[in-house]
Amino acid sequence: MIRAFALVLLFAGPVFAQDSTMGFEADPTLIGHEKKKTNRDIITRMGLAVSLAFDATTWANVGVSSEPAHAATRLIKSGNYRLELLQLVLIARESKGQLLDLTTERAKGKKTLRQMANAAGVDYEAIYRESEKLSANVDRRLQETLRVRSDRATGKRKK
Repeated sequence: MIRAFALVLLFAGPVFAQDSTMGFEADPTLIGHEKKKTNRDIITRMGLAVSLAFDATTWANVGVSSEPAHAATRLIKSGNYRLELLQLVLIARESKGQLLDLTTERAKGKKTLRQMANAAGVDYEAIYRESEKLSANVDRRLQETLRVRSDRATGKRKK
């Protein structure tokens, strides 16, 4: 599991360097070209950033045995928002439950996250506060990857 996580980190840089829409170019989504590719790239970056919000042990404890970045990306593609996904991971971690069980239950739409946390015996307010902090870290990671990609696209390095 740790080797898989290290592999994701190792290949994260080259994957991010492949986008040509950074720098001073027009965003293709604004003019309707390459919409699918750009959205896929954003979702993949978000999945990676969310996966890095937790350590490998947390992912293993919540039942994610494959690469966490792929699992997080799949969950985002299936309609889970960033903050919601962070909260579901925290609920699963604190209740020693399985993330996929919670996401399946959440997809049914019959329970709020607060109700799910209460049913699992977890303090929702604490989960919410921690998810806000993790969300800020995820945003920071995304901004860092955008800055690196922009530097590579323009050939200049920011100091």
